[in-house]
Amino acid sequence: MSGAIWAIFYDIAVDDRDTYMRWFHDVHIPEKLARPGYVSAGHFGVVDANGAPVSVAGSQGNQNAEGYIALFGGGDTSVFLNPSPAQIKPNQTHETRLMMGRRINSRSFIAAREWSAGGQDTDDERLDSAIVLSCCDTPGQDEDYGAYCVQDLKPTLKAHPDFRSLTKFLATVGPMKHATISSFASLEAALNSPTLTTSSEWAVRIANAQSPIPGSPLIARRIWPD
Repeated sequence: MSGAIWAIFYDIAVDDRDTYMRWFHDVHIPEKLARPGYVSAGHFGVVDANGAPVSVAGSQGNQNAEGYIALFGGGDTSVFLNPSPAQIKPNQTHETRLMMGRRINSRSFIAAREWSAGGQDTDDERLDSAIVLSCCDTPGQDEDYGAYCVQDLKPTLKAHPDFRSLTKFLATVGPMKHATISSFASLEAALNSPTLTTSSEWAVRIANAQSPIPGSPLIARRIWPD
C-alpha cells in the first residue's frame, strides 16, 4: 500500500480535453510509474452534487472547463521530493510543457499516509469507482480534528454499505495540513457519502473549525484505470 501520495487537481478546458487525456493516460502516467518508488496512479473527473462534470472550484470556476484529480502513490514522501516537482519542471519535454500549460487552477500537495481504514491492503486502482477528497487546515484544533476523524468519521463511513476505504494524510508540501480520501464502490455512493451529510454535534463543531481549501470536498469518479 502507498505510504504517500502526490495529488494534483486542476481544470482542463472542454475543447482541450480529448487531446490532454490521450497524453495524460498514454504518455504521462506510464512515465511517472516508470520512476523508482512510484507504485500506483489514478485519475478522476470532478463532479457536482448531481454527478455532472464541474470545475475544481465548483460553481465559481470556469463553466467551459472540467475538473480532474490525479493521484500518484509512492513508498513515502521522499519519492516525490527526489527530484521535487520544481526540479522536474526544467527537464520536461516540449510536449509535457505544452500539456501542462493547458491546466487551469492547478494545485497540488504531497502528503504522508497516517492511517487507513476499511478496503483492502492492495494497490489495485480498480477497486474504487469514486472518491471524496477533503483538504483543510484546523488552526489550533489539530488534536480535536484527528480525534474526530478516528472516532466519528471512520465508524460513520464503515457503516456505509458501499464504502471501500478511508485514508488520512498529513501534508508535507501544499496549501493545507490535513487531507482525507474516502473511496466508494460507485459514484452514487460517493454522492451520498456520510462525509458530505453527517450532522453529528462533533462533525458540525469540527466543520466550523476547518479552513478548507477552495472547492473542498471534491467528489470525483474514476476515469483511469477504467
